[in-house]
Amino acid sequence: MSRLTLMLGLLLGAGWGGPAAAQNHPELDWQVVETEHFRILYHQGLEGAAARTAQIAEAAYDPITKLYGYHPDDRVRIVLKDYDDYANGAAFFYHDTIEIWTTALDHDFDLRGTSDWLRNVITHEFTHIISLGTARKGSQRVPALYLQYFGYQREENRPDILIGYPDAIASYPIMSTVVPMWLAEGAAQYMAEGAHQDRWDANRDMVLRAQVLAGEQLPFDQMGIFGKHGFGNEYVYDHGYGLVRYIAETYGEQKIAELYRAASAWRSLEIGGAFDKVLGKSVDELYDEWVVSMRAGYEAQVASLGELNEGELVSDLGFSNLRPQLSPDGKKLAYLSTRKRQYGPHMLVVRDLETEEDEVVAFPVAASTVDWSADGQKLLFSRIDRADKYGSRQADIYEYDFTVDEPGFLHDMIWALPAMVAATAPETPRIKQLTHGLRALYPTYSPDGEWIVFFSVEKGNQGIRRSNPNGVDDIAVSTGPDSNPQYSPDGRSIAFNRLGETGAMNLVITDINGGNVVNLAPDILNKTQFEWAPDSKRIVFVGESPGNAEIYTVEPDGDHLSKLTSNRLTDAAPHWSRNGKSILFLSESAGTFSLYTMGRDGDNQKKINLAPDAVLESDW
Repeated sequence: MSRLTLMLGLLLGAGWGGPAAAQNHPELDWQVVETEHFRILYHQGLEGAAARTAQIAEAAYDPITKLYGYHPDDRVRIVLKDYDDYANGAAFFYHDTIEIWTTALDHDFDLRGTSDWLRNVITHEFTHIISLGTARKGSQRVPALYLQYFGYQREENRPDILIGYPDAIASYPIMSTVVPMWLAEGAAQYMAEGAHQDRWDANRDMVLRAQVLAGEQLPFDQMGIFGKHGFGNEYVYDHGYGLVRYIAETYGEQKIAELYRAASAWRSLEIGGAFDKVLGKSVDELYDEWVVSMRAGYEAQVASLGELNEGELVSDLGFSNLRPQLSPDGKKLAYLSTRKRQYGPHMLVVRDLETEEDEVVAFPVAASTVDWSADGQKLLFSRIDRADKYGSRQADIYEYDFTVDEPGFLHDMIWALPAMVAATAPETPRIKQLTHGLRALYPTYSPDGEWIVFFSVEKGNQGIRRSNPNGVDDIAVSTGPDSNPQYSPDGRSIAFNRLGETGAMNLVITDINGGNVVNLAPDILNKTQFEWAPDSKRIVFVGESPGNAEIYTVEPDGDHLSKLTSNRLTDAAPHWSRNGKSILFLSESAGTFSLYTMGRDGDNQKKINLAPDAVLESDW
């Protein structure tokens, strides 16, 4: 005997919480503001963010809903949060609910360019709500059907037994929404005409270009899968955005919406049928066509650059190596690395350039700046440490002091067993916390070591601040979306990044009290990484020109702009030598950042290694 059972899987969000699911914040006072299409929930300190959110969301509503031809049944809820130093957003499309972490403290991501964080993330998540709602096959109350077949043993000798023991079971889930990850994230990054708050920037383009020219782009079946290690998950975003752009530019933007509508048919149990119907070709044919088109375009782009200046690999340990800083005496290199870990967070590593030995001096650390004191005895870094009593994790500034004695043998013996059993032990006394509750990143010393300058979001107030390392004499240098402050070596000026109204990142110089503001090289976009020359007469920075993120120099008054690099790699993190004659920088190829050197005018770009007799011995 057999029986067919139809079960409706009402997966209505139980256990679907985000990072804040386990948090409790009784100290927060929540408020609500409503617009024509949105209901915005926010806590104290986010009044300004709520007002901006209302404007941004309403501006995105018409372009996105017009493209997809779908309107939610009620107001979309947007929940704004700012109790973690975490930059992300989430769209719960079966509830028409969006969650946004409002402060982009860790959104300085080297594999993407810059944007206005709130405009980008709100429009991105709203596109998820509309596009995935378009692709939904039925009611929001029924996100899936779950079919099961049960087979039972036949009983021929016992007439009193109606049903025998189950001996067969077959299960088949039918999802109401069938959209692969690459398409979902690609469409959310693409957005719609009139609401393009993200963009295909030079960083994204160079990551994809390096992979395509090396023949290492993701296979199509891997584009729909998260859970990869290293930069693998970012490649899903990158490839998805690239392919959706290709569809829009080749077949028309409307085809993106038509694909989602075709996916809403119950007979579309996988996305391939939607592509056959809308584009008249299989997804495999589309993928091959896209790759051929990219390779031809990238080969032509590289050929147009002329002679390439490419360097040598120094170290391939770790999928992410960031923020290299040479000590003042040139004998040590501090940098952030994931080392053998396939995921973050980073470690603070100090390499002895004479012995080539690495020492991990702090873990975990935030992917923020690292800075040496003038005497080379201390290092500044940021850390998002243990959660507070409410479960929030926020950044503060720490200092590593090489002059402090490490604990002795007895201390190590006492803590050996707890370290093995519970993985816990006191941190080295060389590490000292300098700020408390300031939500501080991008720290740097003043040349005389009497001040530190950093970015802070204390109580919702963003800006650049400077204070004594002991936490006294706190002074506001700027207010607004500024980051990455650096003192000039002569101690007279501070340079920092400032987010412009268009979403591009500017490079600004002021005096130490915030006056005499100069916006450098305004025609070069997204000047996100920079450093003063030792004589304070030049600044080296990474800026975006058509198709490439390259390294430039400019004088503090904005004169004598010079382009130093021209290659197909992602150039990043330029750093001056002690004598100001050379520049150390990173270049990314196929997901790995490596070290290179060049002259101050961009000449003599070459491979380096960190052997005792290498170029760094005398020059750095």
